[in-house]
Amino acid sequence: MGQVLGPLGLILLLLAALWGLGIWLRRRGATWPGSRPAGRKIRIVDVVWFRPGSGCALIEIESRPFVVAIGDARMPQPLAMDVATGTAHEA
Repeated sequence: MGQVLGPLGLILLLLAALWGLGIWLRRRGATWPGSRPAGRKIRIVDVVWFRPGSGCALIEIESRPFVVAIGDARMPQPLAMDVATGTAHEA
């Protein structure tokens, strides 16, 4: 019985050590193959509206700041020039 309990005890001790190592690594942020990564932490800090439908937002993604433009994504139309007077007016 002593000969069987020795290797079995060693195997159980090794399994317990590996289990403890896995818990320690998981708490430090390790991911396992095939597991889904945790989503990014996004926080909206401030939003400034310039006119209805367009503005800017200051956001943080994992404590890194970013500025995001909010709008309808249309390019501004250039002003037409009046050749005779040299002034610009909206078309």
